[in-house]
Amino acid sequence: MKWLSRIIAIVFVFGMGWMFGLFLEHWPLFILSFDVPAFNIVNLLVISFLAWYVNYSIQNESRKSKAHIDLLFGKIDELDANLKRISDLCVKNEGASYIEMCNLDKRNRKCAKIIIDTIEKRYSHVCAKEKYDTLESNLTELRTLLTTSPIISEEVQGNIIIRESIVRYSNNRRANIETLAESIRYTLFNLKLAISQK
Repeated sequence: MKWLSRIIAIVFVFGMGWMFGLFLEHWPLFILSFDVPAFNIVNLLVISFLAWYVNYSIQNESRKSKAHIDLLFGKIDELDANLKRISDLCVKNEGASYIEMCNLDKRNRKCAKIIIDTIEKRYSHVCAKEKYDTLESNLTELRTLLTTSPIISEEVQGNIIIRESIVRYSNNRRANIETLAESIRYTLFNLKLAISQK
């Protein structure tokens, strides 16, 4: 059945081509003649080349800019994920690994340095300096809340208790950490918004 449909299609195409050939055989021939100055041809070629070059340059710059923004947003998302992890660990009453908290803090500071340096170099015209200065000072304050406090024995209620590499925070300290982490995440969101609208 397949071969029959193929034969019919071939015959049909061949028949259409033959009919079209007969039609063109009796079509009257005509010749177009016109004069174009060489200057106009050169002018057209130069304009075409310039249009192509400008379009290529704009697209190339746009690709580079998008790549830079994607890399910056990746770092912002990484910092945001670290802050969410810190909030999640602080919510748990059973405590968290002190080493993990210190590592998260170290990664936060590295990400923040890259973010702030990039914004200062490339996007300072769209982001107010106060925004990333606030980010830096909030991360310093968060570090203090996470790692710095006099260590007090369990009998006395302290802000931080570290025992067997597990850190436990007082309710007040946990609330401060969560509030500050959310504030930093909000600042990061505003930075992304300002950069994406440039």
